[in-house]
Amino acid sequence: MKSVSALAFACTMMIAPAQAKNCPIQYRFDPKLMYSVEDISHLAAQREILKSQLGTLVINFFDEENRPSKNGWEAAFIFYASSGDIGSNTVGGTVLQKQELKFDSAKSNNLNHLNGGLNYVLEAEGQRGCNGAEVIITLDKAGDLLFNKQLLGNISK
Repeated sequence: MKSVSALAFACTMMIAPAQAKNCPIQYRFDPKLMYSVEDISHLAAQREILKSQLGTLVINFFDEENRPSKNGWEAAFIFYASSGDIGSNTVGGTVLQKQELKFDSAKSNNLNHLNGGLNYVLEAEGQRGCNGAEVIITLDKAGDLLFNKQLLGNISK
């Protein structure tokens, strides 16, 4: 009977969903929208331009070898969204990361089209399975731009 119980326990452990670890958050959002020529010179060639029915989401990554940094934080990428219409808003900012954290832009991006909107996901390298290891940028069908479900603004107002 002990072997049956042990087998049942082992099977339960194999099919139980993995629990996410609580890891320290190693990135933050900065609503900076004005960039100096010095800041722009640190952008990498890699750029994502994603289009939806309502507008465009642009993500520019900073060069991994020459990122602007201050007090242990590095600029990982800037992003912004706009409808491109006269009088529309451009909404966005910068994602800063701790120097030991890396977003693998080539491997991690995951684009989902959501009922006329966009959902772009970046996962921090080496943080798989951690709560808060992802950056999720959403441009929804109402024109709201969200960073990890936090409303940043609306591009159509």
